[in-house]
Amino acid sequence: MHSIIKQIANQLKGSLPVNDEKGYTLLFPFESSRDYYLNQSKIFKDPRDDKEYFLKFKNDEERLTEIKKINTVITSYNKVVSKNYREVLSKVPPDGKVHSNKELGFKKPVINFEEEPIWGFIVTGKSKRNGKFKLITIDNRNLYQIRLNFDSDKEFIIYLNREIFNYIQIQRKESEKVGTWNINNIWYKPNQRFHKWFQVKGVSTNQIQKGGRPKGKTKRTIDKYIKVFHTFELMKKKYSSKTRVELYNLLASIDYNGTTYSRKTIRNIIEEKRYNLKPTR
Repeated sequence: MHSIIKQIANQLKGSLPVNDEKGYTLLFPFESSRDYYLNQSKIFKDPRDDKEYFLKFKNDEERLTEIKKINTVITSYNKVVSKNYREVLSKVPPDGKVHSNKELGFKKPVINFEEEPIWGFIVTGKSKRNGKFKLITIDNRNLYQIRLNFDSDKEFIIYLNREIFNYIQIQRKESEKVGTWNINNIWYKPNQRFHKWFQVKGVSTNQIQKGGRPKGKTKRTIDKYIKVFHTFELMKKKYSSKTRVELYNLLASIDYNGTTYSRKTIRNIIEEKRYNLKPTR
């Protein structure tokens, strides 16, 4: 959870020359989430040749492949930018003045592009800095997949806010032990904001989980298992000469309502008859 909170804090802090702790003090609970990736969307335009790169995919496997290809191009471009930046610095006269690239007659690109997140989704909440809703991108494989297993966004947001609040409680207890829990502690204000959120929503903080995936299977997850099984039955008839291992490999290349499974998971779904499970949450 620390790495996820660090991502959030860095975005809240922004590019302002402030201490790293500033982003943590601005933490606030989230209200909703949405997908980061839009099919057929333009991701990057290379300033070197004006070539445009679009993200096109049918399933998560294709999405990952395409993003990695685009990120390779972005990395290549950023290396050129770093070289250009060193070059333009060498042209700055030692007069103590600020000079624009135009004044120096330098036309090569010197601005980096951020690589696309591999396991991204977006969360929104009301910033305590200006009271406006802010979009935050989270890039984390485990949390990305956990989000897909929830039946509703409301349930996922409660889960995410609990996980963050649970982490804050650990920091609070450690601070209390060493006598640093006061209004100047970086977790003090976030602790108040999250606790207030649970009170306003009427959600008990006693339901905070210890971490990891929520226990049990949702109806949406089991519906995906059923789709895996039905697809397996169809493939058995269509490819009667193929072995089970070969069929599992084929099934692992298919998207099941936004989720792809490894060959091992496919095998477990079929052989352990997980498609017959009943939803428990």
